[in-house]
Amino acid sequence: MGIIAIIILLFLMSVHAASVEELKWPKGETFLTFLEKNGLPQSIYYSLDKEEQELATEIVAGVKYHVLRGESKELQQVLIPISEELQMHLRRHGEKFIMEIIPIVYQEETHTV
Repeated sequence: MGIIAIIILLFLMSVHAASVEELKWPKGETFLTFLEKNGLPQSIYYSLDKEEQELATEIVAGVKYHVLRGESKELQQVLIPISEELQMHLRRHGEKFIMEIIPIVYQEETHTV
């Protein structure tokens, strides 16, 4: 009986959890069209300084980016790589979204056999 309760609890937790999608940036899509497709205000782009706007135009077609959606499939966060060292982080902050350019943190390991 206890195992069935645990399985039901795990199922209910997974149904109401956030989900992460890994997508490829479509050829010819700009950051502005991405905002429009996802129902986000274009003021996110226009509130950036000139250097950040230039970085937003450097998204390469085919690059893999990640989208975090909440329980009701609303957009929560987006991580879009713009170079080997930098990525755009778009996140929900209350009722509005904030975009920032952050470094890509990674750890390089070498293994030998």
